[in-house]
Amino acid sequence: MRVTLEASALLGPPAGMRTYVLELVRRLSAQNPEDLYRLYVGRWAPFPPAAEVWPGTPPPNLALELRRLPFAPVLRLEHTLGLNLQERLLPRADVFHGTAQFLPRLRKTPSVLTLHHWGDMTHQAGSWRRFYYDTAVKQSIRWADRVITVSNFTRDHFLERTGLSPERVRVVPHGVFDPLPSPGPDELAALRRRYGLPPRFALCLSRLNPGKNVVRLVRAFSRLAPRHEGLGLALVGHADAGYLREVRAAVADCRMEARVVLTGPVPDAEVPAFYAACEAFVFPSTSEGFGIPVIEAMAMGRPVAAANATALPETVGGAGALFDPLDEEAIAAGLESVLEGGPRRAELTAKGLARAAQFTWAAAARATRAVYGELA
Repeated sequence: MRVTLEASALLGPPAGMRTYVLELVRRLSAQNPEDLYRLYVGRWAPFPPAAEVWPGTPPPNLALELRRLPFAPVLRLEHTLGLNLQERLLPRADVFHGTAQFLPRLRKTPSVLTLHHWGDMTHQAGSWRRFYYDTAVKQSIRWADRVITVSNFTRDHFLERTGLSPERVRVVPHGVFDPLPSPGPDELAALRRRYGLPPRFALCLSRLNPGKNVVRLVRAFSRLAPRHEGLGLALVGHADAGYLREVRAAVADCRMEARVVLTGPVPDAEVPAFYAACEAFVFPSTSEGFGIPVIEAMAMGRPVAAANATALPETVGGAGALFDPLDEEAIAAGLESVLEGGPRRAELTAKGLARAAQFTWAAAARATRAVYGELA
């Protein structure tokens, strides 16, 4: 089978969609050596070296299809006039997989579309983002032969709001580390030095934008900080520029400069060490289709406190503390409940390990390949 996957997320900041493409394709190519997988990226800007697009040595049945084209205008033409411009440029495929919630106009190629989240427009700005969510995503749902959602919550959301027919939908959850990393003491010590991390800290690892609700987390942390001397808060991940200013302002207003660390983006290889080094993981997001970091933290044996919003209760599955993400006192109480030692912390850690074991990228790849098989 020849499968083309739209893979523009590989050139974006470290975030859930990028993790999805990398981990899914790694398993697909390993499980199905007779298949050919092409990662297609179209854009006008020059491409980085191939080694930066796909980290490491690509498997023998994986090819990069990097096409320089005015991507945004082309996509607009496809979604407004119905022209199949990109399909004509690409080698023939048995299935095209839109991994980032949109499809080009396809006339000959069966298509699969993955929906990760619903795009809360209160968090979006600019004509391109509005076109993406208002037009490209909604029309791609109509065009797709099969739709993959990453949670039941996401499936139900799109069924309710877009008229998507249930028989076209398959739920395929994300996975987690395989094999499970085990950072050693020297690696953790080096990480602390590199980023100025305190001996004890709570971790929030995520792309920082309004939907991640980090400003409220900073304020909530300031409420419990006086009761936890020496405890820090590490905010790890790429931050949208405008929102980063809001986060920094909140840190300054709460006088938490000495206790809140903003690392910016970090290499994929360092992510497991952040989980291993932290005291607990906190995820206050109000806009989540699955929440990969929650499961990663559980897999690394860290107790989790997360928002009781969108897909997170489904992902947590009773294996973490849930809180109201719009209530700073509730966020503080939720985080504090997993920081304290004793039976509660031990119980959540054990439940988290068991919960994380249910999610593997190998299983996600097998289920995704089965969807391809329905069409090819």
